[in-house]
Amino acid sequence: MTEIVNQPMLQSASMNMPFNAERRLQQERIEAFHVAKQRVIERTAEKVLLDKLKLEAYYERLDRLETYNRQAQLLKAQAEQGRILDIEV
Repeated sequence: MTEIVNQPMLQSASMNMPFNAERRLQQERIEAFHVAKQRVIERTAEKVLLDKLKLEAYYERLDRLETYNRQAQLLKAQAEQGRILDIEV
């Protein structure tokens, strides 16, 4: 008698197996999507940080170049002034 009672339970459990497998696959796809999304977010954050560092280095280089050009112009003016003084004397 127990065999008759257990058979419907086994059949219902085996009928739910495809549903459970489908739900498991769906959950795995959702998790894979979220992992991929998180990876994209992290990569974007890395790119933003890298771009920021590149811009800082670029502006620092421009500042150094501007300082160099000012110094060169001052030296050139002083040399020109010295040459004019030598000619007048």
